[in-house]
Amino acid sequence: MNTRTLLPLLSLTIACSSAGNFEGKLVDGMTGQPRADLVVLGKAPDSSDMACQIVEGKTDASGVFRFPKTCKGANYTLEVKDKTLLLADAPKVEGGVKSTGPVEIKAWRAPAGDGVSTLKDDKLGNVASRSALKRDEKVKGSETVALFTKEKFKTPTTIEDGGYLVIAGKDLNGKLKIEPIVPAAGVVTFESGNTLENHVFVGLRFAADGLSAEPVAAQLDNAAVKTLTVGNTVVRYIPTSALPNGQYALYSEGDKEALVVQLGKAEATGTAAAPPAEGAAAPATP
Repeated sequence: MNTRTLLPLLSLTIACSSAGNFEGKLVDGMTGQPRADLVVLGKAPDSSDMACQIVEGKTDASGVFRFPKTCKGANYTLEVKDKTLLLADAPKVEGGVKSTGPVEIKAWRAPAGDGVSTLKDDKLGNVASRSALKRDEKVKGSETVALFTKEKFKTPTTIEDGGYLVIAGKDLNGKLKIEPIVPAAGVVTFESGNTLENHVFVGLRFAADGLSAEPVAAQLDNAAVKTLTVGNTVVRYIPTSALPNGQYALYSEGDKEALVVQLGKAEATGTAAAPPAEGAAAPATP
């Protein structure tokens, strides 16, 4: 073998020996079960070598994926091709380094953008029921504004037992209110003299005579809520078990309409069995 032939082969050997690999394992963030048949990308856009900027692997039945070759000097950021999966605590992959075994990475089902969704059996759903909010009446004899939805829903978007209410977005999680929808049997008379019969109110319980009311709050078990933060993305998972069964209005201060959801099995009233808000007067005796 002459020197002219040997030099290219020597260069190829050196290049190959500098290549690394990576092995990871994707699991469901909720259950810890493997996530199979997912395409995982490693991106190193700052690499000067175009061939090194993207590496790709696919998870097998056990959730394991592999990048058989990573380039020395390239630092890869991991992401899943499925945009409704969010990787938590995914490591930066240093190219040119040999893998020592699969690194476990949690993949959470989450909306691709900000908003409110339902989640059950790893499937996201939309909250379709929404209603205009009315704030044009005051509780008789007070300055309390009676907040109520225009519609009285019999079958709003339902999140069954074992499901989750999913709120995605840092700003949205900071300002969105979750308040129980409470029925008022009979006629409610407002300060203006106007009346409303057999309707529902948001965060407000009227006495049996329909003349006075007290605030009620959603009794959320924060210990049961899962909050995922990845970079600037915040996703909150509220299980149906974290709130009493019933209907809830979701809205921000000043919103003209609210989303309406039914958490868990519908009760006879179709509303949340929320106690009075802290500091409120005791419920009136019917």
